[in-house]
Amino acid sequence: MTKVKAAIVGCGRVSRFHAAAYKELPQTQLVGGVDIDPERRKWFTETYSLPCYPSMEELFQNQQVDLVSLSVPNDLHFPLAMQIMDLGKHVIIEKPVCLTAEEGQQLLQKEIQSGKIVSTCFQYRYNPPVKLLLDTINSGEMGKLLVGNICVRWWRTESYFTNHWHASKARSGGGALMTQAIHHADLLRLIMGEPEQIKGFTLNLRPYSEVEDVIVASLKYPTIAVSTIECSTVAFPRDIEASITIIGEKGTIKVGGKSLNRIVYGYVGDKVLTGLVDEADPENLYGTNHISEISDVVDAITENRPPQIRLEDGVKSLNFVNHIYSSIQQI
Repeated sequence: MTKVKAAIVGCGRVSRFHAAAYKELPQTQLVGGVDIDPERRKWFTETYSLPCYPSMEELFQNQQVDLVSLSVPNDLHFPLAMQIMDLGKHVIIEKPVCLTAEEGQQLLQKEIQSGKIVSTCFQYRYNPPVKLLLDTINSGEMGKLLVGNICVRWWRTESYFTNHWHASKARSGGGALMTQAIHHADLLRLIMGEPEQIKGFTLNLRPYSEVEDVIVASLKYPTIAVSTIECSTVAFPRDIEASITIIGEKGTIKVGGKSLNRIVYGYVGDKVLTGLVDEADPENLYGTNHISEISDVVDAITENRPPQIRLEDGVKSLNFVNHIYSSIQQI
């Protein structure tokens, strides 16, 4: 079997989940990494016994690479993804895929021109409770959807912002909604569609950060449906909840836990959803399904088909988040 050769650009904390997937999947071979930070390069080399280069140019000069996982700060996703596609490589882009609608359109055009597989990292879509929610909705068993809700109550320390790029609006694109809850916003958009009206507020409670710490919003759809959003990074002293609740004419389902990993309750017609209620919280908020998404992308490469989660999904959810930002006010 010819293995897909993969590399990781950006060796921060999320990179280890990409690396673990490439190491575990029999159809892939992790060949190296890239990071501008010498300490992270040292960590990568010591951890995986593989070279880690200070630039993509050096990586591609020294290694054959088919697929790149891009896990750099948010503002670097667009220029590096464009460069990777120009060099004829497939790419998985961590969320958000870019920061603006214009960048998203350019990425989509470059994807077509390059003919390469490009995926957005929305690994929560592979969580068994989330898949059950989506399958139940798509089956029509819940009837017309009436109410959607996402709630993310997490905690971030001062050092998370002051020692990194997270505090910068220009570099991150946003705070609690863009950097933390875009996964949940992606699911809300996927299920409920695009709203016609949005009203809400953001709070910036940290004087050392430019991005919102709290966002609350109400969304009205062209149908009779409505949604609510509550996301924050001030839920002292730890990450408490990340959930999505959908209410339909014939059912109500809440997926919660620390990272959308359990059915909190589920009632559909005369059925009570069971079996996934007690799924344990993962050790980290990233969950356990990077491997599921990466496996699908690798299969898409070898089978010459689109991946299940496409670049288009990432662009649509980025635009959805930015639509929310542009429709609400800071207080």
